[in-house]
Amino acid sequence: MMASWSETRLMMNDPKLLDILKGFETDTITDETCELMYPYLEMDDFNVEMAAKASGNVAGLCDWCSAMVEYYFIAKFVAPKIESLKMAEAKLKVADAELADAEAELQAKESELKGLNDEYAAAMAEAKKTQDEADKTKAKMNAANKLIGGLTGEKVRWTAQSKEFEATSRRLIGDSALSCAFLSYCGPFNAVFREKLLDTLFREDCERHNLPVSTTINPVFFIASETKVGSWALQGLPTDSLSLQNGVITTKASRWPIMVDPQNQANSWIRNKEHSNGLTVTTLSAKYFRRHLEDSMCNGTPLLIENIEEEVDPVLDPVLNKAIIRSGKFLRINLPDKDGCDYSDKFKLYFTTKLSNPHYTPELSAQTTIIDFTVTMQGLEDQMLSIVVNNERPDLEEQRVQLVKDITDYKAKVAELEEVLLYKLANVEGNLLDDKDILDVLNNTKTTATEVSSKLKAAAETQGEIQTTCEDYRPVATRGSVMYFLLVECSEINPMYQTSLLQVLELFDLSMNNASTSPSVGVRCKNIIDENTHTCLLYTSPSPRDS
Repeated sequence: MMASWSETRLMMNDPKLLDILKGFETDTITDETCELMYPYLEMDDFNVEMAAKASGNVAGLCDWCSAMVEYYFIAKFVAPKIESLKMAEAKLKVADAELADAEAELQAKESELKGLNDEYAAAMAEAKKTQDEADKTKAKMNAANKLIGGLTGEKVRWTAQSKEFEATSRRLIGDSALSCAFLSYCGPFNAVFREKLLDTLFREDCERHNLPVSTTINPVFFIASETKVGSWALQGLPTDSLSLQNGVITTKASRWPIMVDPQNQANSWIRNKEHSNGLTVTTLSAKYFRRHLEDSMCNGTPLLIENIEEEVDPVLDPVLNKAIIRSGKFLRINLPDKDGCDYSDKFKLYFTTKLSNPHYTPELSAQTTIIDFTVTMQGLEDQMLSIVVNNERPDLEEQRVQLVKDITDYKAKVAELEEVLLYKLANVEGNLLDDKDILDVLNNTKTTATEVSSKLKAAAETQGEIQTTCEDYRPVATRGSVMYFLLVECSEINPMYQTSLLQVLELFDLSMNNASTSPSVGVRCKNIIDENTHTCLLYTSPSPRDS
């Protein structure tokens, strides 16, 4: 390298110098070139400021030379890295190409997998649908088997009931006419005359008008269910036929009942029957009679007016006539001295009288239902038998009462289940086999009916055993009943012999307590009978009491 100003001037004046500098191949610079340049670069006057004083172009060329040297050493350090970068970029390009191929293959496989998954999902859905249909069919088969099994046991009974229902339907008009006549007209009469009215006069009238009637009809069980009748017994109503008839007339007649009750049996029954319904007991002469009447009508609670005579307070006329006025959704009734008293259709009214043979006016007889609750010899005998058994064998009496309650509950349960089943069968929507509730009710009904049937059979056997044991004490009850009616009829001889049932029952209890004990039932009964006869004799004879 040699310094030459003349050469430099020629080069600087070259119009292509700038293009030459721009196109300078930096790769041609070597360490040797840079070493040759160092002496110049280290000169104090080889810098841009000093060169600018000489010439502006020289200043640019000076700066370019320094930059080329600096570039060389930088490039020398960066070149390997650039080479490595190029190699890495080449590898990256290859890797990207391979990745693209792999991604393309993955995409293809994913598409294939998606297709397979779709096929699998469709196959599983089809399998599930098939399984669901199979399960549904199996469930229907099971339901059908349950339905067939449940109805199989009912076929015989329902077939017999269907035939019986057909025959009963033909006789329904005549039986209903007889029962309505019984409710309307038989209340004031005793058992003998009631039987004559039912079996002779009423029946002949139906036959005369060509109304088919049953050969024998018991109006008690035609009008009321066995369950209801059983509940009356638990409430204290005697179980003889006359008392049961009185119970039906009292609860089913459309007019309010007046119960002729010299022995206070109807009063006790009504108190037990309506106690849980908020019964109010009053008399016509009570201070708050009007308040009791209005409160009971307003609240829909039963009202018992006891110990009436042969006339009732005229204020009751609208109540007896049921002169009810409907005002919107409210019920009103106008009393003689007060209009617009609130009234509830749940209100019930009962009358009792201790008069043995009252004479009511035709108007009052038409407004009410008069019912003779006077005790009968057979009814009193059954009551006294219960008293004797309760005294002598309290375990049997307790078992008998519990048995009556159980039988009543069993029959009520079966009747309730049958009503539910028939209702659901009559109102089923769609396929019968799809209604799970019906099958559950049917199975429950069948299971319960089977259990109840066995329990009723066992209860009937137990009841027979209890009845047989109780019948051993029947002579005592018979004597007690006879003694009561003998003492009552003594009043025909002299009014001083007026005797109430309560007094006779107290004498009966006294006789059982005073009679000699014995392990033999027959001897014990004889002792009670003798003691009762002796006690009643002393009670009615004037001489022992006067002495």
